Amino acid sequence: MNSLPLDFVYRKMDIASLPTKMLYVGAAGFEDRAFCFLSGASESHRVFDSCIALEYRPYNNSNRKSEFNETASVAFSNLEWGIYDRFDPEAFAKTLDHICALSRSFSRLVVDISAMSKMLVVVLLQGLRDLSIPLSVIYAPARVYHPLKADYEKRRLDFPDAYPDFLTTDVYTVVTTRKLSSIAMQGAPLAMTAYPNFNHLELLALVNEMSPNHLVLIEGVPFENENAWKLEAIREINRDVQKSLAPIRYTVDPLDLASNVEILERIYTNVRDTHKIVLAPTGGKLQALATFFLKNMHPDIHVVCPVVSGFAREYTEGWRDPIQIDFSNFREWVGSLDRHRTRSLAQMEEIIRKLGQSSDAR
Repeated sequence: MNSLPLDFVYRKMDIASLPTKMLYVGAAGFEDRAFCFLSGASESHRVFDSCIALEYRPYNNSNRKSEFNETASVAFSNLEWGIYDRFDPEAFAKTLDHICALSRSFSRLVVDISAMSKMLVVVLLQGLRDLSIPLSVIYAPARVYHPLKADYEKRRLDFPDAYPDFLTTDVYTVVTTRKLSSIAMQGAPLAMTAYPNFNHLELLALVNEMSPNHLVLIEGVPFENENAWKLEAIREINRDVQKSLAPIRYTVDPLDLASNVEILERIYTNVRDTHKIVLAPTGGKLQALATFFLKNMHPDIHVVCPVVSGFAREYTEGWRDPIQIDFSNFREWVGSLDRHRTRSLAQMEEIIRKLGQSSDAR
């Protein structure tokens, strides 16, 4: 495999390193970790310039907009609100244009993905890809991820022949956007990569909507031994997908960004010449970031995502040490992803040329 362009700075979040003249973009969701950065700013007694807070639509009374507004008003001199409609991500384009225009007046853009949906992560970063300014991605892993083992086992006992929903309910639709879609390899069989999770309806909706001929599942390996049971539990909940397809499986640490990108690149290389490639970021937030990386390495990939109707009251709790991923010039770094693809194609053409010369010699 060719060396991947992963030369960004990955470190523990350091609020003191961030300039006060910066623009922060965060989401007012229902998880505690939506407030990780804001709490850090308060504890360090720093006041930053501007914040664009994203409100989710359709309206969900679990989202903590008022609390976010109150907390962010202390951490930022200027605060304004934007809207992200989960059912219509294409409508986010106007807000994206505003963020891009405003960003050019600041020395750094900070994007906090901790409380963002996976599709929002990809849509937002794709819309920011032409910004020639420093950009930092902030991500706070949750301290507790539901369901807990006891809750899972009880639900399985209560519904032995059913598939109880955990974390989310139903799937409303499968969405994409113009910038994330692709018309490459029209008519070719579909190869779909997705991340199985505790809502089996997401994977089933993707399979039913896209009708893939080839399915690859990237399974998260829990980063703590006490959560090791989740791998088999998720396999069990999603077992119906194997009735129509025999998936190829990869396992990876959801928090290991480099490994996730390398696995996606390996999958792409294996099927790019024979299949239209569909990628669904249904895993963790950093896996959504890896999806953005791969889309810009290979624009022929078609990105889609199932959108759920609702969320469980118990989803995550608290947060762990947040991380900070720094790009010194976001546009230039995204350009390195494209140059990686160009180099890969040139190397492949050279290999084919040499093989042709060997054949002629025989």
